[in-house]
Amino acid sequence: MFQKCTLFCVCLLLAACSKNAEVQDFVKEQDALVAEVTAATNADAAQKAFDGKKADLKAKLAPLKTARGFQVSKESMAALTTSLTSGVTSVCGLQLKAITDAAEGAKYKALCDDYTSTMTAN
Repeated sequence: MFQKCTLFCVCLLLAACSKNAEVQDFVKEQDALVAEVTAATNADAAQKAFDGKKADLKAKLAPLKTARGFQVSKESMAALTTSLTSGVTSVCGLQLKAITDAAEGAKYKALCDDYTSTMTAN
């Protein structure tokens, strides 16, 4: 009986510590932000869209980076990694929109650097 109770308590504790829902919420928000940034008509609008959600996403990402294996499933971590990688690729790929405009290209590069440092900083 004691072993069953202990096992049940451990299961409850692990479920309470799970960050899978937080990871899924972050991935949705981050993917939506990337879509908004990449749909912007110019670098200034893209930067403004990113700046509007930057602090919130950074705050939500910080505890996810320190999550331990038992707190986050492999599937959730894979989704987070894929989302972040795809986000960096998409946002940094915006520089190609301004290949003939050095000033606009510099703004997209600054956005790329800002986005990358925000999503990879500890």
